[in-house]
Amino acid sequence: MQECKKRKAEEEQNDQLKKKPKPSRQTIESCLAKTQPFDSKHHRVSDITNIVGLMLALDLQLYSIAQDIGFRRLIKVLEPRYTLPSRKTISENVIPKLYADIQQRMVAMIQDCVNISCTTDAWITESDPTSYLGVTGHWVDDQFVRKSALLGLQHLPSSNWCQLSNRVP
Repeated sequence: MQECKKRKAEEEQNDQLKKKPKPSRQTIESCLAKTQPFDSKHHRVSDITNIVGLMLALDLQLYSIAQDIGFRRLIKVLEPRYTLPSRKTISENVIPKLYADIQQRMVAMIQDCVNISCTTDAWITESDPTSYLGVTGHWVDDQFVRKSALLGLQHLPSSNWCQLSNRVP
């Protein structure tokens, strides 16, 4: 009995595999529409633009990459209907929006933690005598996963750095 049911199920599965969907015919208009650039409100435009902004931030790339020939060609191959935003749009809209989104998520994460430990770090860049002070927060989330985030970064004028470095033993 079981064997009959098993054989019947296999036959039904084979029959479904044999039934191939008929290819749908596209109109000339629908084919031509696929060659036209996306409207600026198209969801793919915001998706790709956000990913480009994230790539710039994560890989510490210059905003001018949006003007580089090789990068433009890569984007055209990946999505021919997408037009890269200008360097100005990236610096004035894309990156600030990304920053605000991440900041909002970080605030929400930190608000949920019970205890947070902070560390500070001060340094001078080698290329020019610019000094910075950073504050990093460390905590454990509800799944006992250790988390860290840069809470603040402040440029210190060189006179402040001298005063600060003289106080450190």
